[in-house]
Amino acid sequence: MSFTIKTVFSIAGNTVIELNDMPTISLGQFVTIDDIKAKVVGIPMLPSGKYAIEVDKPINVGQKLYL
Repeated sequence: MSFTIKTVFSIAGNTVIELNDMPTISLGQFVTIDDIKAKVVGIPMLPSGKYAIEVDKPINVGQKLYL
């Protein structure tokens, strides 16, 4: 299953990734972003209709997140 990365925000070495949809995901889970393996370290609260996760790697807009 893949998700499009809409926006990224760098925070102290981590990256908050805004997604086009919210996957069923939990803290500590590993995800693949293109060829990068990243650990989910946070799930920020956003306004209704917006979805994001925080990972422990620097990520760019336009990449794909895979579960």
